Amino acid sequence: MVTEKQTISFIGCGSMGSALLRGLLDSCASPNPEVPKPDEFHFIACTKTSRSAGMLSESLGEDASRVKITHGEPVKAAEAGGIVILGFKPYMAAGVFDTPGFLDALEGKLVVSMLAGLTVEELNQLASSNGVGMKSKRCIHFTRALPTVACRYRQSMTVLEIPDNLPDQETHVLKSIFSRVGKLRILPPDLMNVGSMLVTACLATISVPLDGLLDGAVAEGLKRSEARDLVVQGLQGLVSVLENGEQTALIREAISSPRGGTIQSLITVEKAGTRGTFAEAVINGSRQFSKPR
Repeated sequence: MVTEKQTISFIGCGSMGSALLRGLLDSCASPNPEVPKPDEFHFIACTKTSRSAGMLSESLGEDASRVKITHGEPVKAAEAGGIVILGFKPYMAAGVFDTPGFLDALEGKLVVSMLAGLTVEELNQLASSNGVGMKSKRCIHFTRALPTVACRYRQSMTVLEIPDNLPDQETHVLKSIFSRVGKLRILPPDLMNVGSMLVTACLATISVPLDGLLDGAVAEGLKRSEARDLVVQGLQGLVSVLENGEQTALIREAISSPRGGTIQSLITVEKAGTRGTFAEAVINGSRQFSKPR
């Protein structure tokens, strides 16, 4: 029998929320024996509009029957869940928290925020300004998790902010949830923005030079689909080398032969100043997260 403690309620279920939901559904269907097995979960997903609810249901396909999908009822969804995941846009936080009864529904529960740029301290301040704690001695156990859309395929690197006062049981549940959809790393609050930006850059920002590699390969005669297959396997090879402790500079040196094509390609890239551009991209992205919402 599903109890409240085994129910995860998504408040907002857009691109990131739906990716996490689908990854968790997959993990329940075929659990990884290497991942500590948490309790089985029941899922509720509350979207803002009926249109969003319909799109979510359609995207889930047959799995939609395993999720209670609602819209426009964040308080009811939060009340029904023992674990609440905040998946709406960060700028919407004040409005959602102001919804009558919403914060009361969060009291005493593990609340996982996926709101980029909002720290646990800021979430607590936002909740306090709305009067939580005045009616009850219970508190809201806010924590923060920033996964990537790769959690859809259970290949996310999720960065976590876990407050020192978070109870051990909640910490265990939090880790169990996100270890189902990939790997995780705990970071202090002041490093969450850059950590989130870095794992995001591995998907979004790096896709730009990858398109350039594909364009060059097509210009030289390969079909784009063939070039894509080669690049995908090449990236998997790079990952395996890095996971075994190799340094990027040593990798480049090892595969650059005198008068070879690899060294010529590296010179071309360095002439364009791409290293500095990517460094600046991470810096600018992480600083953007810190700007007032």
